Amino acid sequence: MARFRPTEGWRGAMEAGCILFWLSEPVCFYLSAAF
Repeated sequence: MARFRPTEGWRGAMEAGCILFWLSEPVCFYLSAAF
């Protein structure tokens, strides 16, 4: 990660966390549907 962009880093971390959390519970699915 030579170039770190706040927006991409935030989205990347959010997606990674969401995927890992979605593996246990589909809460992110409801959140994404709500938004």
